[in-house]
Amino acid sequence: MPCRIGLPGPPDATTRGAATLSIEMLRMRIFLIVILAVVTGILLGSASTSSEFGYQSINPWHDFTATSFDTMFLDGHMIPASDTAAITPPKDGEPQPKARVDVLVQDFGEAERGERGEFTYVIYNDGDGPLELKKGRSSCKCTVGKISKSVVPPGESAHVLVQWKASGKKEKFFKSVTIKTNDRERSTIKFSVAGKVLPVVSFHPERISTFTLVAGEPSQAEAKLFGYRDEPLEVQSWRFNNAQIAKYFDVSYEPLDEKEVAERGAKSGILFRIEIKAGLPAGEHNQELSVVTNAKSRQLPRVSMYLPVHEAVSVFGTRVRSGWNWSSQSLTLRQAADSPYFAERIVIQAKGQDREQTEYKIKEVQPAELQVELGKRYPQRSKEAIWTDLHVSLPDEVDATAAFANLPKQTGYVVIETTNPKYPELRFDVDCRVSSSAKRRQPTDQQDSPTEPDKSAATASETGTEPTAATGAAGPSGERPTDAARPIEDAAQQAG
Repeated sequence: MPCRIGLPGPPDATTRGAATLSIEMLRMRIFLIVILAVVTGILLGSASTSSEFGYQSINPWHDFTATSFDTMFLDGHMIPASDTAAITPPKDGEPQPKARVDVLVQDFGEAERGERGEFTYVIYNDGDGPLELKKGRSSCKCTVGKISKSVVPPGESAHVLVQWKASGKKEKFFKSVTIKTNDRERSTIKFSVAGKVLPVVSFHPERISTFTLVAGEPSQAEAKLFGYRDEPLEVQSWRFNNAQIAKYFDVSYEPLDEKEVAERGAKSGILFRIEIKAGLPAGEHNQELSVVTNAKSRQLPRVSMYLPVHEAVSVFGTRVRSGWNWSSQSLTLRQAADSPYFAERIVIQAKGQDREQTEYKIKEVQPAELQVELGKRYPQRSKEAIWTDLHVSLPDEVDATAAFANLPKQTGYVVIETTNPKYPELRFDVDCRVSSSAKRRQPTDQQDSPTEPDKSAATASETGTEPTAATGAAGPSGERPTDAARPIEDAAQQAG
């Protein structure tokens, strides 16, 4: 085999790129070393300066806003949290200080959450030597201490200003700030602030979500307003903050019973009766009532309301795979292998005052081959709704494609006549779909029994509860509700 020997050729693009990358990495390393050296020099210089001249603040304490409660102010200077170690007392034989305090705890009584205040405590030096003072730790970040003197000569005194902010979820308030001294017998002095954090005025409950509302029917709710100060509550004005549906609401109020006021630990109270008028549209709504009173409060008392409004009569599916479409309020018939088109667990729901008397009759069906039958009728656990099973299917011998082919948008419909005066007619659209991935339906001895439910969720009819959502279906005009009128939970189920 011939062998060729020659000089190496010029470097290719890969070799040149690798060389360039190595040079760039070397430059980056040199740059990082220089930066590190500069930072180290600055830190060493700062430490040397601090050691030689000591720590000083350029701002007087009254111009400084504390960002940490581990900081104390001594003689107008800020002392860092690291300088909170114990103070070394004078040696034996030297003049000794003696700290004396007449008041250790002050009570502000009652304060509203967020309210601020301050107390002044006095430390006397009854000894022969100078008394040194330094701040220790605070029990929480809402208490700040300020000391008028860091060194108290014999026979004199220093003032400690403790500022507090009423906070926390508990009613009882007790916070402290610690002062360290060079007194052998009293190296630590703890000043405390106590009191109760109570609202000036507040609603109970602050949120109402137990409504069972039916379109076309009025309803009512109650909310109680409690005052926690000596002056009796007086209502000056009120308003509903959701202006779009405010016309469906009204309010009346009267004084609460004294016994009920005392049970809440309040001084006075007002009972508000909130009237929801007939006509509030079906769907989910939120409303808020705010009240202006004679009580001086940091925030207006408010009560919010979640308002699910159901149609008097509605239709829906109680299973995810029932074929019911919540967005369009329509039904899709599905087909398993070698089985007819059918819909699982479709029910008609009646709510409101006329639910017991509401009856149904199939009025119109398109296409004509569609089989629609009314089934069993039964009340729900809450007793606030009556369900009637609805069976919708196509016979085996019917060609589904041909049956829907001549209909507008290949979509049929079902019209059901009701005896409910608020909802005389119920209508929903129907289409069909063949699922290629559908599994073959296994025959059973009980052909009328539904298929095995999903393990992830029990059906509503098996558990005896009402559906997760149940707003009305299309109204008498056949118009479909918008996404804003999505199905809503039954209030009784929510309460459960």
